[in-house]
Amino acid sequence: MAALPSYDISELVTKDEFRAGMAELRAELKSDLHEGLASVNTRIDRLFLAMMSAFVVSIGTTVGFSLALLT
Repeated sequence: MAALPSYDISELVTKDEFRAGMAELRAELKSDLHEGLASVNTRIDRLFLAMMSAFVVSIGTTVGFSLALLT
């Protein structure tokens, strides 16, 4: 016991206090994760729309040039 550092009794945490603190931490991490994933999801949606728009434009351009060459 002499090797253990001294401590103040007010620094001790009960199991219930520890569990409450862990639950609070989990809720905060879960909220942060949810917000981060929503942000990534929004960016992916915007990128997908941009790529599909570019695809439609390139198909339209190809068809237009093809029709112009045929006439």
